[in-house]
Amino acid sequence: MFSLLLLLSYALIYTSSAINEELISKLESAASAAKASTDSIYKEWQVDQFPNFLKSCSMHKLSWELMKLKLQKKILSALANANNKPKFVISFTGSSVTAGHDSHFNYSTPVVTGLFMQPAFEAVGITLESRNVALGNNPCTPYDVCVKYFAGEDADIVHWEQTYFCDGRPIIEQFIRQAMTMPSQPIIVFSSSPTGTWEAKTCETRKKNEMTVAEKTLLTVDPVHLVSESNKDEQQRTWGWLSEYMHHYHSAGIQTFQHISHDKYACEGPYIPTWQEGAASWHPSILGHRLRGAHHAYFWLMIFADAVADIKAQLSHRVLDAVTKDVEHRLSKLHAPLGPAHAASIFPDNAKCYTDYEPRFVREASLKDHVISGLASESKPEGWTHMIYEDIVDKNLVQRSLKMQYRDFKYLIHGNKDSGALNIALDLSKDSPIFLCETPGIWGSLPKGYDHIWSGILDVYITYNVPAESHASFELKKESSTRLSFKYNNDHEICVRLDPPHNLAASASTAEANHMVPKGNHVLTLMGTSHTQAILAWIVTA
Repeated sequence: MFSLLLLLSYALIYTSSAINEELISKLESAASAAKASTDSIYKEWQVDQFPNFLKSCSMHKLSWELMKLKLQKKILSALANANNKPKFVISFTGSSVTAGHDSHFNYSTPVVTGLFMQPAFEAVGITLESRNVALGNNPCTPYDVCVKYFAGEDADIVHWEQTYFCDGRPIIEQFIRQAMTMPSQPIIVFSSSPTGTWEAKTCETRKKNEMTVAEKTLLTVDPVHLVSESNKDEQQRTWGWLSEYMHHYHSAGIQTFQHISHDKYACEGPYIPTWQEGAASWHPSILGHRLRGAHHAYFWLMIFADAVADIKAQLSHRVLDAVTKDVEHRLSKLHAPLGPAHAASIFPDNAKCYTDYEPRFVREASLKDHVISGLASESKPEGWTHMIYEDIVDKNLVQRSLKMQYRDFKYLIHGNKDSGALNIALDLSKDSPIFLCETPGIWGSLPKGYDHIWSGILDVYITYNVPAESHASFELKKESSTRLSFKYNNDHEICVRLDPPHNLAASASTAEANHMVPKGNHVLTLMGTSHTQAILAWIVTA
């Protein structure tokens, strides 16, 4: 009997060892692919001669560890079942900088980043998806509140780039908090908007760069020490205002990137005189996008390589299931519950957003789909119009954007007193504030014939507790509905809060609660009061 047990033990050890050898082979292929990509980046940007490339990324050691564990969880899932290819999703939110304006979409930072990273992930059985969900001419509110609807609730990394509009603003905390409510618990990455640039004519008078001792040191520092210690000053210079949030939300694994340290090398090596060709000074050129993508990919592949090496070492003496349980346990310890906000906000955590802006990955969030009546159509030309904002501004703008394959379009609904009533189903699972938001203007000005929804051109009513089966025949009866007033201040940007009469608002003990609408299935009705057009592009609720 003892001999049989001994033979079974040997058989199990042999089988486990054989399986692990196969897994280790996959890990080695992934490590080789990661190294090939980082080596190609290093060579392309001649980092040994222009080492400020390495200044682009900063994070706490805990942030490195958190991303490493997230990657390990995906890698282990892929190794456990070769037929189940998990996805690792990087969602790039941002402005026209990230959207790729002035360059072709296929050369934008998210696309470049994905191309650098895909081979390493594919080698271990993970599908890497790099999403460009940035929008040009787009203020911070409500976009930063609605992050999950654009990024997708499965995003593993959520990237923010809006420093031209939102640098240091309190809305940044809302972006962090809204992202942290996503089920995927993504790593949050902040990337500055500017990309170092210069004019070719300045190259005639520039002196040749001399590498400093500090630059030489960058080439010899361990990657973790590089991002967590060596680059602290760079982080403070660009992102000092973010420090309090990084401390307050350590379980978000916040990382920061800046893309200006190569300025010193203007006109030399890969930083050629015609660097900015084809792009406005505030947008990255094709080369600028390639550099930004290389910054992200280089450091993320370094973390990936660290994750792979650690799993490989573990599998040399442990079974896959044990390693997986250990990673999941350590990851759970780093994901702290979302505590109180550092600063008060008018927006609720885990906000619900309804819009038709593109691109967005939560399709159920369509504003148009919540309209129950009042939209114009081919068979019924009277009513409110659903269209792309850019078509109002310039008929040729959409065609030019399509030619460059841009994905960002601001769909809206607009109407006036001649358009009749626009009725929208509003399903509130709890007492909630309600925000209506319009599109931004061009440099702050709406097109001729349009005005702000809070300017007196619109009446808004709410009819409480309307069952879904009554939607098809719904008509506003003012005597059984409640007229809502507008509460606007500049912090709302393109949004206005609807205010029910205090005696009808949700019961609560604080003044803030008097701005809420009771939970239930309601109908919101918009009616123009003048010939000036009003724009509705978003509804935000709790």
